[in-house]
Amino acid sequence: MVSIINSLIWCGGAVLVVFMVLLAMPKSMLRCVFLEVAGWLIGLLAAIYVVSPIDIVPDFIPVLGWLDDGGALIGGAGAVITALMARSDRKSLEQK
Repeated sequence: MVSIINSLIWCGGAVLVVFMVLLAMPKSMLRCVFLEVAGWLIGLLAAIYVVSPIDIVPDFIPVLGWLDDGGALIGGAGAVITALMARSDRKSLEQK
């Protein structure tokens, strides 16, 4: 049983290393697809956080409650911009 777990850990580590190398390549299709999906997902999660009644800092605290929502909006907008840039990179890679 221990040898099976050890083998799974080694294989999973090898897959993770290969994935990270492909992700680090500047003009990789995998990088473009991953950044696009992650950007849209983070943007969606940020939007859900802003409209959600559950906050890290409650909104009735005058300044801090608004700052965490503002930070989520800025982070979500940055993630969506990254997703759009990754989409345009992917389109240009597909045309080559």
